[in-house]
Amino acid sequence: MSSVAQATARTTPVLPSTETGTIQLTRTTTVYVLRCIPARKAVLVSAVLLLVYSDLLCAAGWVIGNKLDKYLTNSQKIAIYFHVMNCVFLCGTSLLGIYAGAKGKKPKHSQLFAAFLLGQILFGIASGVWCLHIIFTAGEIATKCSAFVQMGFFTSICRRLSLVKGLSVVAFTGLWMLEIVTIYVANRFAKQLREEDLQKSLSSPTSPAY
Repeated sequence: MSSVAQATARTTPVLPSTETGTIQLTRTTTVYVLRCIPARKAVLVSAVLLLVYSDLLCAAGWVIGNKLDKYLTNSQKIAIYFHVMNCVFLCGTSLLGIYAGAKGKKPKHSQLFAAFLLGQILFGIASGVWCLHIIFTAGEIATKCSAFVQMGFFTSICRRLSLVKGLSVVAFTGLWMLEIVTIYVANRFAKQLREEDLQKSLSSPTSPAY
C-alpha cells in the first residue's frame, strides 16, 4: 500500500516571537493518500464510513436475531449477539476515529484508533465467519421460517437464501477491507503528527509542550 501514499513538505514563514522580531522557516509535512487525499481527511472519512457501516450491521444482526429467535439454536444465537456486541465496539472505535480526524492534534489519538481497530478486526473476522457459517448452513431454518407468511419481509428473505449468502459475503468482506484501509491511513496520519511535533520541538526547544 506504500505506493499509493506520499509525503510532501511545504515550507511556510512563521513568526516565532515578537521579542526577537525574526522570521523563521518551518516545514509542515502533509501526508497524502492516493496522492491527493490528506491523511487527516482520509481518517475522518474512513471513520464516518465505519460508523455508518457498523450501525447498519448492528441493526441487521439485532433485528434478524429477534425475528428468527425461535428458529435458531443456542450456538447460533450466541454467534449473532456476539456479532452485535462486536459492531457496538466498532461504533465506539469509529467515534474515536472521528475525533482523531476532526480534532486530534497528538499522534496518540490516531495510534489508539488504529490499535483498537486492529484488535477489533481479529474478533470481527471471527464473528463474521461464524455468522457466515450460520447463513450458509441455514437450509432447515430457511425452510421453516419461509412457511410463515406473517413474517412478511423476513419470509421473502428466507425464500431467497442464495441472494442473502452473496450479500452477506460482500457486506463482511467490504467491512474488513475498510477496516484494513482505515488502520493504514490512521498510522500514516499518526506519522504526520509525530513529524509535526518534532518540527515544533526543534523550532521552539524551550517550549514546555515539547
